[in-house]
Amino acid sequence: MANVKAYNAPFIKVGDHQLSVKQALEWMVEIGATDLYLRVGERVIFKVDGKVARFKTDKVTDQHLKHLMSCFFTQSDLDRFRVRREVDLVHAEHDNRYRVHLGMGNHGVYAVCRRIAQDILPLEKLGLPATVLPMLQRLRSGLVLISGATGQGKTVTAVALLDYIARTRAATILTLEDPIEYIFHDHKGLFIQREVGMHVDSFADGVRAALRENLDVIYVGEMRDPDTIEQVLKASESGHLVISTLHAEDTVGSLARIVGSVTSAHQGRIRYTLSSGLACCLTQRLLPAANGGRVLGAEVIFPTTAIRTVIRSGELSKLSIYLGKSGSGLTYREHLHELYAQRMISSQTRDDELMTIQSRQGG
Repeated sequence: MANVKAYNAPFIKVGDHQLSVKQALEWMVEIGATDLYLRVGERVIFKVDGKVARFKTDKVTDQHLKHLMSCFFTQSDLDRFRVRREVDLVHAEHDNRYRVHLGMGNHGVYAVCRRIAQDILPLEKLGLPATVLPMLQRLRSGLVLISGATGQGKTVTAVALLDYIARTRAATILTLEDPIEYIFHDHKGLFIQREVGMHVDSFADGVRAALRENLDVIYVGEMRDPDTIEQVLKASESGHLVISTLHAEDTVGSLARIVGSVTSAHQGRIRYTLSSGLACCLTQRLLPAANGGRVLGAEVIFPTTAIRTVIRSGELSKLSIYLGKSGSGLTYREHLHELYAQRMISSQTRDDELMTIQSRQGG
């Protein structure tokens, strides 16, 4: 921590109480919030069960943000922020861990503190479709792509899969993270955890180095740039099981984003590599549960020969014809109907999501 004194000093008024940064984080735990947002000119915003919750607080000023920054970030962190316009770190407080993010948006600098769940959920408890879970558990090579919007549990799923592998196989597992969020235990496997900016310069450099080592599984926290995408695809073709996350709304969007990450002159090569190396595309969304809280809705696709042919051709709009066919997994639409049949989501949630799918597909 950069400044312990500031961390414990009065920070911002919430209701009738003046809270320190330490107390504000503790209050997140009390109310079950996953995120705390600070943006100049706005009241402090919390996120509970995926929904924005506003309380009676002071409006955030530049001084509030500077106070928060002084608590966590060193001068080298701030120098990095000035170059990259974003910086992250993980703060541990007793049994709780938080990912503290500093970013730049159209309203200026903002900060987000996200609680990191400490208990790694068993893969079987995530709520993934039961029909596809054994197929996912059997994978030994290729790319497992976990997609979804921000805050939809992509990291939780990736971590559960990594933990499952370590518990069931004597595998060597490398994680490349920015920053390291979960601390893994070896079990039958062996974990090597590397943090971007501390142990390696970039995700892409970390994957390049991994290919020179005798590893079984490589986890790349996020495929965020063309170089990382290229190295991940290369690793997936070389016999490794590669697990990574990507921001996208559905299977077609995920694959299109990968192909579109390079210039048109190189897209043919990327499509070929992707069609060969892709083992599973898992897209997920956290939905309001019928009895409160949230439940996982997912599309889990295992490429068939037909799906690989479509990816190679570049005509991704034709993918929907083959998704959900025998042996290819389960579509999001099918999982929504399953969740409703099990009374895990309401008919309203099901219908709203089905309308979103229809809108995305153009009617």
